[in-house]
Formats: sequence, C-alpha cells, structure tokens
Amino acid sequence: SAVEVSNIIWTDVGRMGLLFQDAGIPPRPSNSVNDREHSAFVQLEPDEVDWAQALTADRLFLTGSTPALGELPRQLVLRAVKEVDGTKTQTIFDCNYRSRLWSIDEAREFIMPFLRHIDVLFIKLEEARSILGLEGDPVNITQQLRADHGIDIVVLSLSSDGAVANDGTAAYTPAIEAHVVNRFGMGDAFIAGFLYGYAVGGLQTGLNHGHALAALKATYFNENFALVSQADVDRLLDRIDFKVELFCRPDKADLADHVVSDQFETAARVGRQDVFQ
Repeated sequence: SAVEVSNIIWTDVGRMGLLFQDAGIPPRPSNSVNDREHSAFVQLEPDEVDWAQALTADRLFLTGSTPALGELPRQLVLRAVKEVDGTKTQTIFDCNYRSRLWSIDEAREFIMPFLRHIDVLFIKLEEARSILGLEGDPVNITQQLRADHGIDIVVLSLSSDGAVANDGTAAYTPAIEAHVVNRFGMGDAFIAGFLYGYAVGGLQTGLNHGHALAALKATYFNENFALVSQADVDRLLDRIDFKVELFCRPDKADLADHVVSDQFETAARVGRQDVFQ
C-alpha cells in the first residue's frame, strides 16, 4: 500500500530539520549532528493537527527524540497519546535517548509519567538503568516495566548481545552477526521487523524478524533506504537456528527470581533452549 500524504501540514514558517551523519570505519567511531533548531516541526502547535484523522490509525508510533526537541514537541506528544487513550489505536514508544538533545534528568522527568500511556515500549538496557533507574537482570527489568506502568509489551535491547521481549512471557533471542558498513538505522530496522513479526507470529517471530532486519540493514551504506524485502528476511532466517529463551510467566515470578539471572547468562553464551512453565 502507498504512504498517505494528504494530511501533511504545509507551512511557510521555519525550515527542514537536518541530521548530518558520518559513518565511521573502525577504529574511527560514527558520529551524527542534529540541526533541528527553528525547524518547522518544532514550531508545530498541537491544535494544528487533525486528530480525528489520526484516530483512524491502528498504531501511533512515537520516539523519545521528539519531546527532546523542546516544549512544543513535548506538548504535541502528550496531546497525541491523550487523544488515543481508550481507543483501538495501539501506542508504541521508542525511548531513543539522545544526549545531545536533552539531559538524563530532562528525559526522566518527561518519560516516567509518560509511560502510563504506552502499549508497546522499545528501550535499551542502558536507558532503562540510567533514565528509569531500574536494576536487576534484563528479564526482571521487563517485568518491572510491565508491572509498574501497565505496558503490554516491553522489548529491551541488549545491543550486540540480542534482546529480551516480554508480553507476559519473557523471551530472549541473540543478535545476528553482520558485517556492519553503516550502523545508523539498525535500531529502527529492528523495531520495524519486531512489529511485523509480532503481528504475524507472536513474540519469537517478532524477535527473529527484528534481528534479521537489523542485520540486513547494517549491510547498506545509506540509512533510510535499505531496500530489504520479505524474501531477504526469510532467506536469512532459514539459515539460522534460533534458540529462543522463554523464561517465565507472571504467575511464576518467584521461580524467575531464583533462576532467570543465571539462566540468562547461560543462554547468551551457548544458545541453550529452556522453558520455565
């Protein structure tokens, strides 16, 4: 299907926000510079949006880099989640912390109360610890986020070590090794793959597709136009014997407290499959 563009808001005020990227080759790290001050987007008023049209969407996708841009973007994001609260629209949030856009304290002040509006959360392990102050092993962190904020699905990225996802059952899948020529956009690719995979096959399929799409994206020099097809993803997954770690259900939390940490480390090292029922 095509991308709907009829509801784009045109304005003569401001300019296009820019992101400059320098894809480093080891040992030189990659670097990016955000140039978004005075852009048209950061001057968008919440009342300018046709919220009735927005409510026809199945999913609302938001990222932490939006409220980081200033007061009006924060108002816009808050208005968006309040408009869809109690509707059929699923609210998805990628924490996506950018230290050059706002501080840890600023991010914490906004995100902590914001999480109660979220149905699906994507967050990195270091973000969960530094911004939200969560401790413990990755599985327990996903359980805390679901319990404390009423989030349906939590996906916790462990960077090159893989990811843990929890929708009432927690699962771990290792990342797929890839020859990385451009790291930019890998996180976005993982999220897209997970959302598609989860919709068609649940937690394990979501993690598998997320890692596959991220690995394939890493092989493209450009960030935003990695022309990966479903056939590409299927071919990659057919060559990989994923060992997904299903940890526990909420009604077995006491079991998780005793075994999850050690079992997680074992799974990450040797890919053994264990199921705790």
